[in-house]
Amino acid sequence: MKIAITGCGKVGTTIAAKLSQEKHDVIVIDKDEKNMQYVNDTMDVLCICGDAASADTLINADVGSCDLFIAMTNSDETNILSCHMAKKLGVDRTIARVRNKNLNRTIDLIKSDIGLSLAINPD
Repeated sequence: MKIAITGCGKVGTTIAAKLSQEKHDVIVIDKDEKNMQYVNDTMDVLCICGDAASADTLINADVGSCDLFIAMTNSDETNILSCHMAKKLGVDRTIARVRNKNLNRTIDLIKSDIGLSLAINPD
């Protein structure tokens, strides 16, 4: 399975490592070069340094060819927006981390409109 993950914090990096170990084709996107260097040095994944809220970054990462898009940045809004763009680019399933409880409650109202498969709060 081809999977793109945005956000290389603790959660995103853990997910990327597990999926890479399971031999999935993983693309990791983060705007922090230090995080990208760590991931590049420790995992067999494709690293793209860029902003997940940028359509150019997602197109450059060939996100449209992915089966799954997982957004785990520190910004709920970036996660929702990047999932919406990934869906528009052709991704079948999208997952966004949404930590704000109020936003998490209301996301169900627009989930199908923005093409979001699942909103999670791993905290």
